[in-house]
Amino acid sequence: MSIDTHLAAALVRLTLDLSGGDPALMEKTQAIIADPPTTLEEVGFYGAEDFPADERALRAVLFRLSQAGHILGFEDKYVSEMIGALIQNGLVPENHGSEALTTFTIDGDMDELVSDDDPVEAAERMAAQLPAATRALEAAVASKGQQILYVDLPVGDTLHYIFVSPEVAKTWKDVILYRTDDGPIAITGPQWMHFWEFLIESADLEDDAPEPDLPPYPVENLRSLKDAGF
Repeated sequence: MSIDTHLAAALVRLTLDLSGGDPALMEKTQAIIADPPTTLEEVGFYGAEDFPADERALRAVLFRLSQAGHILGFEDKYVSEMIGALIQNGLVPENHGSEALTTFTIDGDMDELVSDDDPVEAAERMAAQLPAATRALEAAVASKGQQILYVDLPVGDTLHYIFVSPEVAKTWKDVILYRTDDGPIAITGPQWMHFWEFLIESADLEDDAPEPDLPPYPVENLRSLKDAGF
C-alpha cells in the first residue's frame, strides 16, 4: 500500500536530516513507506495501529527516530527533568549563566521545584520566570550551533523535541506533516506553552497556575508539505 507521495518524500528527507543518513534508519524508513506497519510494536503509539496508512507510516518513522535518539521525548510526569537532561546530553552548556533557567534545572524531584511555598506562590513564581528561562534555553542551544524544534502531536502525554542546525531548521520549521481530526501533526518552534502545561500538571499546580507571559504560537504560518517543497 503506497502512501501520499509528498509525505513519502518528506519522511525520507526527515530521516536523512535527523540521522545524518544512517543506513539502517534510511532502509527502515523506505520499508515503512512501502508497507506501513499495522501493529502497536511497529507503529509505536498506542491506538495508532488502526489509523490510516499515511499516519501509521509517519508515526512509525517518528518512533524509529525517537528510538535512535534523534527525537527527544519527555513524558508529562518527567517533564521537570527535561532541562537537566539536555545539559547532561551536551545540548545545553552547564555554565549557561541564566538564573531563570537554573530555576527549572532539577534532578527529577518536583518537590525541589515547588519547594515549601504556597502552591499559588510557587505557580506564580514559575510563570514569572518561564519567559526568561525559555529565552535562555534557546540561546544556550544556539550557542551549541543548533535550534530547538517541536514535533507537535495533537494527542498524547509526551513532548517531542528535535535539535538541528539552523539550515535544517529552515527546511522543517512550521511544516504540517499530516492532518488528523484532532489537529495537524507538524514540526514547529518550541511552543513553550505545551511545556508549561505539562510542568504545572506534573507539579499538581494546574488549578493555581496563572498564564505565563508567552505569546501564542503563530499557527497561521504553518506550511503544507507541497508548499515546503516536498
